[in-house]
Amino acid sequence: MQWRYRVWQFFKAMTTKNSPEWGRIAAAYLSPEQMALFRRMSPHDQRHSVDVLQKLLAKDCQEDDLLKAALLHDVGKTAARLTPWHRVISVLLGNWLDRLACEEPGKWCYPFFVQREHPLIGAKMAKHAGCSPRCVRIIRYHHEEKPPLSDEEMNLLAALKAADEEL
Repeated sequence: MQWRYRVWQFFKAMTTKNSPEWGRIAAAYLSPEQMALFRRMSPHDQRHSVDVLQKLLAKDCQEDDLLKAALLHDVGKTAARLTPWHRVISVLLGNWLDRLACEEPGKWCYPFFVQREHPLIGAKMAKHAGCSPRCVRIIRYHHEEKPPLSDEEMNLLAALKAADEEL
């Protein structure tokens, strides 16, 4: 059931503690600038990103851009202090989130904008940290249904989405 999964997800987000192991795993794939982005993520998002990476590795994926995208696909969420409560409200409101979100940092409604736009924000951050254009595009479109990507990039994106949705 969807509600049970969401309750479990919320509990996990509230109780996840940081682990040095996640940093060691990520450091094997990310440059120092990219690691700085990874370290900015919440413990829950770091764990989730490492879990996505490990799902891809278990499927024998060795594509560097995809593995980096797995580790950084949610880094855009660091643009605001997104609490588990913001995420709950975002899920509950769904498409109504557009009415709540605002682009002004510091305002109460900014975290909802970041939640909605984190793929674009994260793509910009990844580009600035030296990720390849292909990695940046995978991060940018990881929530899009019909992104403007090449067939090869679509295959990589599909692998990321599948691993992401398994968790």
